[in-house]
Amino acid sequence: MSLSGAMDISSGLSKYDDRSGVDMDINDSIKALEGLSLAEKKSSSSSSSSPFNGSRRRRSRRLKNKSSSASSSNKPTKKRRMGVSKKSKSVKAKDGVRKVGSTLKKRISGLELKLKSPAKRLSNMLGLVCKDPVYCIALGKYNEYLKDYFMDYKELGLVDNNYITTLGGPSANGFVLRLPFMRPGAGFTAYTAIKCSLMNKSDNLFYEYHIGKNFINPLCKRFPCFVETYGLYRFRSEKDWDIMADYSANGGIAGGAKKMPPLQYMLEQLDTMAWEKSCVDSKHICILIQYFNNVLSLKHYFAEYEFPRIKSDMFGLMYQIYFPLQILRRVYTHYDLHRDNVLLYKPFGDAKKYIEMNYHLASGRVVQFPTEYVCKIIDYGRNYFSNAGAKMNTKKIIEKYICPASECEPDCGEEAGYSILQGRTYNPYVDFYDIYPDIPNMSHDLRLIDSLRKMEMGAYNSYEKNVYNDKHNDYKVDDFKNFFDDYCRIIYKHEWGTPPIVKNTKQSADAVNLDVAKKPAVKNVADVREMLETHIDGFVENVTRVKYDGWLKAGVMHIYEDGRDYEFVAVD
Repeated sequence: MSLSGAMDISSGLSKYDDRSGVDMDINDSIKALEGLSLAEKKSSSSSSSSPFNGSRRRRSRRLKNKSSSASSSNKPTKKRRMGVSKKSKSVKAKDGVRKVGSTLKKRISGLELKLKSPAKRLSNMLGLVCKDPVYCIALGKYNEYLKDYFMDYKELGLVDNNYITTLGGPSANGFVLRLPFMRPGAGFTAYTAIKCSLMNKSDNLFYEYHIGKNFINPLCKRFPCFVETYGLYRFRSEKDWDIMADYSANGGIAGGAKKMPPLQYMLEQLDTMAWEKSCVDSKHICILIQYFNNVLSLKHYFAEYEFPRIKSDMFGLMYQIYFPLQILRRVYTHYDLHRDNVLLYKPFGDAKKYIEMNYHLASGRVVQFPTEYVCKIIDYGRNYFSNAGAKMNTKKIIEKYICPASECEPDCGEEAGYSILQGRTYNPYVDFYDIYPDIPNMSHDLRLIDSLRKMEMGAYNSYEKNVYNDKHNDYKVDDFKNFFDDYCRIIYKHEWGTPPIVKNTKQSADAVNLDVAKKPAVKNVADVREMLETHIDGFVENVTRVKYDGWLKAGVMHIYEDGRDYEFVAVD
């Protein structure tokens, strides 16, 4: 993600220097910090021992560097007398980057040493260039600096327990709390969310952590619709789980709940490769994830009869979702893509401001539309993924780590939140609405676009939603008409799932003038993207831009099909 903005970080810090009298070399410190972050990323990407990445090479590099240093000339020189030969200096410089950038604490302390009253002034600096941490993280601005400053949100002692709040009420699967992170002596606060299970049979959060951390997180740099995963934790005891569950059920301190003990005494970090432990008291597992304010689910805009607020944005909203899903269709299926699992984030709240979205296609075409919403796909506990480079996928995790573990008996973790995820890997005769996350299904994620009706899902009956191929005839109840029925026929077997149909259907620009039976069929995510791209320019010109006429353009976002990181540029 680009760090572009209304002002770049150097100019922002220069203004801060003038106001606060901080030494001007803070700019050099920030550049050094950025360099260390990039160097560490390159180092960590090639040295991780996770099954999702390659083997560790760090030791061999140290030996190589040591050998190179030892082989340098013995002839005394001015540089040699200083303890550094010309050749070894280069090696040590590279090795020094790795050493200095080896821990988050060292990266932060190296910057703070150049500041007076370091915690306070660094927080002031972040406050200047990133006045809203949620906005910065959500749109990729200074995200890495914020994570560095708060130690990747791993130190739970930085959480201010006085301001932990609940996010919604407990659902059938679990509960979520907002955690405020604050460095001692500083006034700058960043927020995360902690997601915990309600019962052992809830979708297993250990798996959700892994797909989030190792598969989704890298995608967050390419596509703004995904949510970042930070950490994996377990409650230290049943009593600790009870305390937090009660706190959530009672609405936090604002609802009359007692203040919780410090989180570092209630939660412990889990060994992320101890898959067998994921089946032991699985309801005690929690994950730390990205937080958003000014956000409502897509379902809210249907259930609360607020559809007119998003009606003009429908093509843009669906394009934010199905553009990446089409690109990832052979290696990723969400398998639980319904309206509750798509959030509409409003970076500018209720202000009449919008972002101009620019999707750069491989063909050279640029799909453009204004929007006040950034879509966020959440809940990865039933996702299928395949990481070819690491030779890892959902099916292999079930076969290699879950089923062989004695802790996951009986039935391959069925009682520990793996009943749906295992698909047909353990039991080939399972029949569950074509939800088989052990294999990809490029048709299943049509569930979201198939549900875009004015009334609630689940109200279908035999005459309102007929069988498979002809269910998209004219409905007898107008409220059950899908928003996209004028453009296509969405082929979906039932409201929870459908079998894969790989063959694509050619979309037609004349679909709006055709009878229902003659409209092109949409059978998979590739069909959805093609349908959207066929009609989006006309819809945006005649409908979407009419809504945003007179609004202020506050930012421009560029998303690329060729694999580049997306860029967000704030507009003055």
